[in-house]
Amino acid sequence: MTEREQLVLEPIADDREVGRWLSALEDCRRDTVRELEGLDDEALDVRHPSADNSLGSLLYHLALIEADWLLVDIFGATSLTAEEEALLPFTDRDDRGELTQRRSPSTWTDSSRCAPSSWSGSAR
Repeated sequence: MTEREQLVLEPIADDREVGRWLSALEDCRRDTVRELEGLDDEALDVRHPSADNSLGSLLYHLALIEADWLLVDIFGATSLTAEEEALLPFTDRDDRGELTQRRSPSTWTDSSRCAPSSWSGSAR
């Protein structure tokens, strides 16, 4: 029998359940960043003819949804601070209801800006 690797997620917040989810998000983000190493802005902006979104737009959408979960659902925010708005300044969808398409995504796919753990340092 082959030995299985055991995944252990150490909570990274006072609330154990929230901490486990934050740890899982960090783990996924670390794997994603590793897979994206070497891709430049142009590669992240490419939209394949059979796809509705670029990889960069999907990454921005994920970061925005994660930030919303943390700030609204966990911290109970009813509005964002100027600093929080500056980190992820675009809405998730355009006027047609499609994901917002962004150019030059490296400024908002940088893991240090979009990681939920960086949001937990806010004044909330």
